[in-house]
Amino acid sequence: MNEQRTTATNDMTTDRRYERHHHRTGGILGGLILLALGILLFLANQSIIGWDIWWQYFLVGLGAAFLIDCAVRYFWNHQSFMQGRLIAGIILAGIGIAFLAGISMLWPIIIIIVGLVVLIGGLVRRH
Repeated sequence: MNEQRTTATNDMTTDRRYERHHHRTGGILGGLILLALGILLFLANQSIIGWDIWWQYFLVGLGAAFLIDCAVRYFWNHQSFMQGRLIAGIILAGIGIAFLAGISMLWPIIIIIVGLVVLIGGLVRRH
């Protein structure tokens, strides 16, 4: 009976430590997104960038936010590699860069290629 209580107490202590550690980085993505949005709106208000292209920069910033969040969670929290955030970050930043570089015709092809790679990777891992 004492072993069960000790195990349960240890599990609760571990869960609390994980929750506290997990919450330390919980607001990183939201904070980075708001930071990027605020900076871009400020730059657009100051006519440093045009209102017609601020969203292209926002896509790059959003992608960067996903990549930074993924890196912080991996290196700081030692969480498992977050493939979904990494792929989302690469896709969003890639689309923004494609629009800024004037090659907006390529981004659908990039998404198709990334989708195929993820699909094939998922099928290979199952076998």
